Amino acid sequence: SGTDNCGLDQLYSSITSGSVFSVEITMVQITAIDACGNTANCTFTITRVPPIVVDAGPCQTVFLGYGPLACTDLNASLITSSSGPYSYVWSNGDTGSTITVCPTVTTTYTVTVTDGNGFSSVADVVVNVVDASCGNKGKKVLVCHVPPGNPSNVQEICIAPQAVGAHIDPAYGHSGCHVGPCDFVDPCDPLENKSMTEDNHSHVHQESMITSIYP
Repeated sequence: SGTDNCGLDQLYSSITSGSVFSVEITMVQITAIDACGNTANCTFTITRVPPIVVDAGPCQTVFLGYGPLACTDLNASLITSSSGPYSYVWSNGDTGSTITVCPTVTTTYTVTVTDGNGFSSVADVVVNVVDASCGNKGKKVLVCHVPPGNPSNVQEICIAPQAVGAHIDPAYGHSGCHVGPCDFVDPCDPLENKSMTEDNHSHVHQESMITSIYP
């Protein structure tokens, strides 16, 4: 708007009414002309920030009953961001961009990220739970054992937690061994059998008879 002793006659804007601003800084100029022909200009900028979009990361799988593989980290990352600071709140009450979860049943976690302007974005991630506990009171761990030199004779064995590390470590000649049943197919990778180890992820394809051994 504008006022003038001669009376405002015309008012022009460099941006038409109803315009959609790009994600950038746009300069707008307003020109006012009064009835006496006098002209006045003013300029201002409009900053449109990009929408905030968050990604909660890929689905994950944990193994109930074996501590080193019973928990996983969830990492929320910003695909596009506006202006901080950013707050992260997860559906389990945890805060921060990275949290550690140890679910006992398959769980969907939701993260809500809010930027400094009060705008929010929401994303979900599924953590699948495979029950690898076995033995008396579930205190042992189910392992798919692939005998060295005899990979067609896979066996499901129930062993003490402290013995699992050596059984799934390729350094000990146990390539292909993994925590969980031998017919396990990772829901996060349904096209392949994923061999899960503490620090080695390899894919094993075998069609063989499975022998279950429980002490």
